Amino acid sequence: MLTLRHQNARTAGIALGALPGFDAESCPWWRVTVPTRRADGATGNQTFTVRGRTAQAALARAAVQANGPGARRHRRGASVDIGAATAEQIHTDWEQLAAQGGWA
Repeated sequence: MLTLRHQNARTAGIALGALPGFDAESCPWWRVTVPTRRADGATGNQTFTVRGRTAQAALARAAVQANGPGARRHRRGASVDIGAATAEQIHTDWEQLAAQGGWA
């Protein structure tokens, strides 16, 4: 299991956005699903929708978000297994339409 220290996670998120030539708007959307486990053993998932150039970049962004106070509060103390997270690129209908030649 990968554990990110909060300070390092926050710094990594800032550095990614500040890279020369990085344009978040041109990156695809990804659905990142992170397994969770409560203290009583119950399991579940927490899902994040993030932009990233690659699946690995999307996983890194989701890891930053998963370690944030809002995400921790949302899962009510359940732990996350970032190492078992999965990323799936989201394809929208307009992307498929554009690939087929548009609205003609």
